[in-house]
Amino acid sequence: MRDGVYRWDVWAAAYLIGGGCPDDRFSDFTAGLVALGRDWYEQTATCPDALAEEDGEDMGE
Repeated sequence: MRDGVYRWDVWAAAYLIGGGCPDDRFSDFTAGLVALGRDWYEQTATCPDALAEEDGEDMGE
């Protein structure tokens, strides 16, 4: 399931959001996208930069 977001551009977004992103943290990041549901997952798979436009409320923050 996570293969669609296991890409360098998504990793770059995770890096910027988290202030760094080693392998295990990226695995957690992609698992989190799956847990957030189809809309978040597909939005991120289509355009990882869209994560920067979100306010975090839907992500549990």
